[in-house]
Amino acid sequence: MKLQLGQGQIVIEVEHDPDVPTTCPECGQAVPRHDTRTRRWRHLDTCQYRTIIEAGVPRTSCPKHGTLTMRVSWADG
Repeated sequence: MKLQLGQGQIVIEVEHDPDVPTTCPECGQAVPRHDTRTRRWRHLDTCQYRTIIEAGVPRTSCPKHGTLTMRVSWADG
C-alpha cells in the first residue's frame, strides 16, 4: 500500500501469484501466460483520500481465442 498524501490518494497494490496456472477467460482451458498488464481501478474513498486498486493482471495466450486479459473479481459488474 502506498499513501500518497501530496496526491490525496491511497494506492493498494495487488499481486498475482506467478505459480498459479492461468486459464483462458473464454473457454477455461489451462493456457500459458502471455504477459502482465498493470491496471488501475477507483475504489470507495478511505476517509478523505481517493483509493486506487492497482494490479498486474495476467494476459493469457489461448490457441483458440488468442491473447486475452484474465478477469479479476473486483472488476465484475
